[in-house]
Amino acid sequence: MCRHLHINLEDLPWPVNVLKFNQMVHDMQPGDDVTATIKDADVVDNLQQLLGNRAGLHFDVFQAETDYRIRVTKDRTDDPGQRVNIRQSAGDPQF
Repeated sequence: MCRHLHINLEDLPWPVNVLKFNQMVHDMQPGDDVTATIKDADVVDNLQQLLGNRAGLHFDVFQAETDYRIRVTKDRTDDPGQRVNIRQSAGDPQF
């Protein structure tokens, strides 16, 4: 069963926010998605670099008025030959 998780990293200091996010992504099961809320653009850059090195993950970054949101989705299967295409949404998602 797919889970839809949310983590608010706005009030956590660096690097604790990056470590918490990394742990949540590490614990994802196939088909899960995680949305993180972040205030600091530098932290967003750190998280994008972290995610860019991981196979089987897709992510989108959205900038809202006062914060950023990163939505990460883990492929539904670990077999690259049987991956399900994840539709990328345009604009700010509804949370």
